[in-house]
Amino acid sequence: MSPPTENSENNKTNVGKQEFKKNRWSFVKNRSSFATVLSEESNTNEDWPEERPPNPYENASLLSKMFFVWPYQLMKKKKTGSKTADTAFDGILNASDLPDVLNTDSSGEKLFNFNVMWMAEKRRAEEVMKGHKIKSANNPSIAPKSAYPRLGRALIRDYIVSLWFLQPVMIVLSSAKLLQAVSLGKLIQSFQDGGSSSYLWAGILVTSAAVVLMTNHQVYFFTWHKGMQTRIACIAAIYDKTLRLKSTSDSSSGNTINLATNDVDRFLNASAFGPYIVWGPLMLLLILVIGWLVIGWSFAVGIALMIFGIAPLQLNLSKKFGGLRSKTARASDARVNAMSQAIEGIRVVKMMGYENIFQERITSCRKDEVDAIKRVYRYKVSGRAMSEALFFVTNIVVSVVIFLVTVGSGGTLSLVNVYTTLALVNTAQFEIALFSRAVAGLSECAVSVKRIQAFLESPEQVIQNVHDTFDIDSQIQIRVSNVTCHWDNTCVDLVPAIDENIVSENVALHNIDIEFQKGELTCIIGGVGSGKSAFLSMLAGMVRFRADSTIAYASQEPFIIDASFDACFYERVITACGLNADFAQLRDGEFSIAGDRGASLSGGQKARIGLARAF
Repeated sequence: MSPPTENSENNKTNVGKQEFKKNRWSFVKNRSSFATVLSEESNTNEDWPEERPPNPYENASLLSKMFFVWPYQLMKKKKTGSKTADTAFDGILNASDLPDVLNTDSSGEKLFNFNVMWMAEKRRAEEVMKGHKIKSANNPSIAPKSAYPRLGRALIRDYIVSLWFLQPVMIVLSSAKLLQAVSLGKLIQSFQDGGSSSYLWAGILVTSAAVVLMTNHQVYFFTWHKGMQTRIACIAAIYDKTLRLKSTSDSSSGNTINLATNDVDRFLNASAFGPYIVWGPLMLLLILVIGWLVIGWSFAVGIALMIFGIAPLQLNLSKKFGGLRSKTARASDARVNAMSQAIEGIRVVKMMGYENIFQERITSCRKDEVDAIKRVYRYKVSGRAMSEALFFVTNIVVSVVIFLVTVGSGGTLSLVNVYTTLALVNTAQFEIALFSRAVAGLSECAVSVKRIQAFLESPEQVIQNVHDTFDIDSQIQIRVSNVTCHWDNTCVDLVPAIDENIVSENVALHNIDIEFQKGELTCIIGGVGSGKSAFLSMLAGMVRFRADSTIAYASQEPFIIDASFDACFYERVITACGLNADFAQLRDGEFSIAGDRGASLSGGQKARIGLARAF
């Protein structure tokens, strides 16, 4: 645990800015990944930065952004105090060297945008469903697919709106590629004719190559950046969803970890190569038109061979990757779930002698996962080898076919035709490769999006506080009136007419009336199965109830995270909870790192810290 107070012998309640930022950074570090584990051996005396340097991209000039000069200051970081040339550039970056994150890239900002986007998609689907119900009132029919919210549809809309400015850049990039191929043929022709236009076409060729270089890197930078932003937004949304899940939710920790680590990475390739799902076919059409004008209809034969003979092989491999990715994800979920169940119930496993049973189960799940991963990489290796072979063979084979058809149909070959055809075929081949990668990335991303949407649509913990008319001067803190709670988390107000119709096996609490006074200590006692835990769960908000108060809950098995809390009542709380003795035993006292789920703390220390956090 890391309180935001400065550890001073004279005045512990003096809140220091440096210690506050140190512990706030520790909290962020712990929450940055589900796999992060801050062990007891962590160095808590590390020099955390008081303030990070500003992000160089924020104030970079247009030229700096075009030529990617803005990160140069970070890359040429020198070691302070170095006096020799050998140690002038040590390549070591400290925490204080890293610039601050742009506000548009922060997880909080991305989470807000994600929620706005997802709620807009839900509202759109509701409107479509309402319209369908009105139209089909007299003639019932199946609702269209657009009447259901789709996270993929919302992400695509957000992607297009966010990167609309790249479409003119893509137009310039595509035009420069075509102009580069045409200018190469014109330059060869000018050498043959001996005219003075050689310098002109040479200048056009060099300029178009420079434009392709600049625009291609800009497109890749912005699309990859958008993929990273989507990845961050989805991780934040998954984390935010876990805080609102029911305690009886079917979503396991293994599934959550897979979503936040493996599935979100699919947005990177999908975002980087996604535009070529549209621009690839458009470029092929333009290349076909230009090639037809240059060498004739024989160019269409070569393009047809490339599209219908070679491209389907690459597309088939891409689609196969998507299906294997879904099977691998399910196998990984099963293995992680089995491990989580074994670890969470290790006491029962040990007492009942179930070690061999769980070992066989986990081994079987791991074997299925490894087999699925092997199949994926087998296809990737064979597919990559085939793609590489096709990449080097396609250009030659298609060009030879075009030349043979041209000569066989009575046409003639010239330097202009040959070099222009070779350049156009090479460009078409590159566009098909990008199109194939786009299909592969989008197919894998579609699987991940469905899994993330299924997780986001999991039932949440619903807290329904119905505020009755309490007197301002009333001493009643919480009032529960005529409440029945079921284990399926439904809550109804009973009346005598339906009192006898309740299914007894589903009822956790029946017709509860109780009031809690301010400053009053209440103990809940009763036999086994009498509803003590259900009553506390109702008050904690795990089931719906009527109340006029906020509640802090210290559970029997506390969940400890490494974080900081308000310093207002810090001293009073640690004294009341008996944490002074625990602080004296810990190596770094009150500034010790609690670790993942309080790994460095004993059971009693976890309980006392959980009670302190509740206060």
